[in-house]
Amino acid sequence: VNSIMLQQLNFNSDEKIAVIFGNEVTGVEQETILQCDGCIEIPQLGMKHSLNIATAAGVVLWEIVRSRLS
Repeated sequence: VNSIMLQQLNFNSDEKIAVIFGNEVTGVEQETILQCDGCIEIPQLGMKHSLNIATAAGVVLWEIVRSRLS
């Protein structure tokens, strides 16, 4: 499944969504990913290639809220 950059997502304010997060070691099971409509990628700069679950969830959930408020 190809990922889409977080800032490129378009959310409808009335659309119901579910967001699944996996940890940086085992991630999300492939069977679960195959049932999803898509995968979100959080853009990052520098040497770090992963975020902890709390940080990743905060970034993604804020972007969803921000897009629904505007």
